[in-house]
Amino acid sequence: MTRAPLEKCEQAHIVQLLKSIGAAVYVLGTRRPKGDYQGTRQTPGIADLEVWLPQRGAMAPRLLKVEVKRAGGRLRPEQVTYQQQCRAAGIAHVVGTLDDVIAWLVTEHYLTAGQVPHYRQPQKST
Repeated sequence: MTRAPLEKCEQAHIVQLLKSIGAAVYVLGTRRPKGDYQGTRQTPGIADLEVWLPQRGAMAPRLLKVEVKRAGGRLRPEQVTYQQQCRAAGIAHVVGTLDDVIAWLVTEHYLTAGQVPHYRQPQKST
């Protein structure tokens, strides 16, 4: 049985992919201070990544929020609220793994299926 990659590994791959398509990526609060404090000192619920996707043709740059989760990971209540607020404001918000981000980028035409390895292709719903 293979274990799902850690969130920090998923996040590193997502950041690398987004930068490769020309996005400006800001990592929010993932560094923990040394000592006994266990939190990240950021407001609970805020997404892990703030991404400014590049301009495409006449379309302006677009803001994307990414909450990185390893396979099977779940949102905490604060994260659900933040996701709902983003969507209500028209801000794209993706939750999940590298594959979930790839699927969103293909759907939104930032990537084409031909640019994605076959094992990372978005799965079609049946």
